[in-house]
Amino acid sequence: SQTDIQASLSLTQDTLSRRLDEMKMLSRIGRVISSLSDLNTILVRIAEAGTYLTRADESAVHLLDGQQSFLWTQQSSGSAQAVVVMQPSSDPVVAAVLQSGKPHLGVDAAGRPALAVPVVTGGIAVGAVINYKAASKPTFEESDQAVLVSLSDFAAIAIDKVKAIDSVRAEIDVALDVGRKVLAHAETLYDPDDGI
Repeated sequence: SQTDIQASLSLTQDTLSRRLDEMKMLSRIGRVISSLSDLNTILVRIAEAGTYLTRADESAVHLLDGQQSFLWTQQSSGSAQAVVVMQPSSDPVVAAVLQSGKPHLGVDAAGRPALAVPVVTGGIAVGAVINYKAASKPTFEESDQAVLVSLSDFAAIAIDKVKAIDSVRAEIDVALDVGRKVLAHAETLYDPDDGI
């Protein structure tokens, strides 16, 4: 019937409008994140965007460190800003995503809708972005997963960038240290009376 067609068309227009808004937001987020060089700020922005774009109640970014524990950032929809926490995480959904390297779209052990995707750099899962909703809310959709995968990709690119910047800074520090030592040694060899 005509009413059904109009309702379907309206729903399709709403869906397309929402997807366009998400694409615009992801583009803005990508520009912001690519301009940052502080890992904590990057993680905060990823968590905030995850909460907003997927209509989650809570979003977190978990990163493996050298000791297999986590640095994680958490954003709750009711809080003003994400919080960076440096402590081990025991989230079983995150552990499963890190182990499998594949997204999780379903519920957690407590029955809350959960969506988690790996953060992959160099073919290795180095972390995960996870979002939760209250158990009473509808589950995440595949479109939410696509958005979170994009945010995860931004996180991976940013992590690689921060590592590269840190590596260059370390090399500069070493070169400056060597230069200072050479200069100090040269000053001990120079005798102003002999010109040698």
